[in-house]
Amino acid sequence: MSFTLSREDALKLLYDYTQSDSLRRHGLAVEQVMRCLARKYGEDEDIWGITGLLHDFDYERYPTAEEHPWKGNKILEELGYPEEIRTAIMGHANYTGVPRESLMAKALYACDELTGFIFAVTYVRPSKSVRDVKVKSVTKKLKDRSFAAKVSREEVEESIRELGVDRAEHIQFVIDALKEKAAELKGQMEESRSGIEQLETTTSQLRHILSSSQARGRWGERAVEDILQFIGLTEGIHYRKQSTQESGNRPDYTFFLPRKKLINMDVKFPFTHYERYLQEENEELKEKEKKQFLADVKRHIKTVAGRDYVNPEAGSVDYVLMFIPFESMYAFLNQEDHELIDYALSHKILLCSPITLYAILSLIRQAVSSFAMEQRAGEIQNLVHLFKSQWDRFVDKMDKLGHSLGTAQRHYDELRSTRTRQLEKPVEKILELDLKDEQQQLEAHED
Repeated sequence: MSFTLSREDALKLLYDYTQSDSLRRHGLAVEQVMRCLARKYGEDEDIWGITGLLHDFDYERYPTAEEHPWKGNKILEELGYPEEIRTAIMGHANYTGVPRESLMAKALYACDELTGFIFAVTYVRPSKSVRDVKVKSVTKKLKDRSFAAKVSREEVEESIRELGVDRAEHIQFVIDALKEKAAELKGQMEESRSGIEQLETTTSQLRHILSSSQARGRWGERAVEDILQFIGLTEGIHYRKQSTQESGNRPDYTFFLPRKKLINMDVKFPFTHYERYLQEENEELKEKEKKQFLADVKRHIKTVAGRDYVNPEAGSVDYVLMFIPFESMYAFLNQEDHELIDYALSHKILLCSPITLYAILSLIRQAVSSFAMEQRAGEIQNLVHLFKSQWDRFVDKMDKLGHSLGTAQRHYDELRSTRTRQLEKPVEKILELDLKDEQQQLEAHED
């Protein structure tokens, strides 16, 4: 099958595999620099540009050194991309061990890290415009290893040496190349910054929401409500909320089970030290916050276990559900304390993340439906037995009626035939006697 190199197809491939605006922008920026380098060296602008556009297209989906750019190379090979493009892309990652022998491979290596670094410098400029970035500013920031720390200074220097160009001239060349499409790239940068600001706002609001136990309870309730709505459970039919028990305790949710059984659930969960753990950068303090969080969880388990949510006399089952509103937190607990689930179960507490709660509530819904069906089946069976009993009586009465009708028919036939004939004989004789008397009287009169 023939392959036609197309920038439109390459761009679609980038967008299909990459959702991050920053990674998309980086691909477009490297493409722009590679096209300018191709013009400088008299090479094929489309081939060089597409190489720059796709050099990191698989990174978001396969970010590890074991996968990137190996996975991308395989995908490009299957799609029919030429070897010179794939080899250059493989060579831009030093750890692959693929040598950069072609000029295109050396050019890609020389503009990849540097382009990303220049964008970082642009972002901290007051104007946020690459037009205001100077070589001196880039050089100064390269010396500051705390700035854009993920950019390897060694690779930047090595790539410039391999390409065989002057350091300052090459930096200026990349800046000038980016200036050609500054408006387009700036628009994408603004979109990315806007997205980051929205994310920061959302994070701040979330942190505020989760700053108190009452707010965390409401957050947990909202998460549970979404699950209940999705499954199709209805308040008052399948569950009730915060109903006070005889003991005075108020579980957040009580779910109705078959045979008048109940299961209670608590949705409030300790969060403070987990939040601090995530924010803390000092390893020693981070470890301290983690231990405190795990201790808080165990303390909360004991507190819930002591609330009389398990009460067989009131119809509750032997376990209580404890809702953890974040999958990441649930995974963290399982990873950091392998005995926590057993500890919770020993206190008759079943820990539930959103996914596991969905599974449990789905099972409850199915059990209730199956029990209702079983009840209806029993009622139908009782009605069938009642119908059969009445039917047997009906058939018996019909048989008796048929027998009675048969007897009546025989009596009727007998009356209509035999009895009728027996009655007719004496009448006929009587009539004959009357006729004889009349005849004799006539004859006597004539004499």
